[in-house]
Amino acid sequence: MSAIAGLFAFSNWSWWGGALILAVLLPLAIWLGQREKGKLPFEKARKIVDQYHQAHPIQALADGTAFRRQAAPLDLQDPHYAPERILVVERDDLVDMLIRNRFHLTAKAVVVSRTGYPEPVFAACREFLRNHPDTPVQLVHDASTQGFALATQLADESKWRFAREHLSDLGISRAALQHGATLPWLPPMPSRSNGAFGGNPTEMLRTGYRVPLDYIGPKPLIGLLSAAMVGGALLLAPEALNAAGAEVESDYG
Repeated sequence: MSAIAGLFAFSNWSWWGGALILAVLLPLAIWLGQREKGKLPFEKARKIVDQYHQAHPIQALADGTAFRRQAAPLDLQDPHYAPERILVVERDDLVDMLIRNRFHLTAKAVVVSRTGYPEPVFAACREFLRNHPDTPVQLVHDASTQGFALATQLADESKWRFAREHLSDLGISRAALQHGATLPWLPPMPSRSNGAFGGNPTEMLRTGYRVPLDYIGPKPLIGLLSAAMVGGALLLAPEALNAAGAEVESDYG
């Protein structure tokens, strides 16, 4: 702004010339000054959202704690429930989202996270699989180096030993990331880095970024997930990524 003032002080241009400079340079100066200030690191944005939720609790929020405060809404021994498969998701918040959208009922599936959340459901899974040994145990995960290794990790963990022979991966494949879809990448947490749309998948994975499984929204995700569980195919094949990537849905989540 001092440069603009100097032009008016020492220039012999006419008033119209000065007005033209102001009209062109003032927006440019404002844009340059605000460009960096407009960026909000992902971790800082997450903290702001957390503070808002603390001040204004959302009763039906899918934050991975809903069924720590209340009993999970299912009974594996209920003859009216009769689950046909167990679905293991990578993150606790996905359990909340799927159960709150009644996915466990429409898909006839037990939903539990890789951490064993909700604990009563995870404990019931052991007994259920013992009584029904042919029940498939299917995994879904984010597109990340950790997600791609999830099946191997669970097979090596003592708490998941009961399901070791039944695990199959329905998660996003590495191949799906190479077919031109503009995907949202989240930075590793905690991190001061920004998220990004697009980028070289190999480099993004190497630096710890991930594409969240639920970036397409609850409703299209539930539809794709239901089909994948029945068909036994990868959840998000390349054509599904490109077709569903632009959809935005509002629901629990």
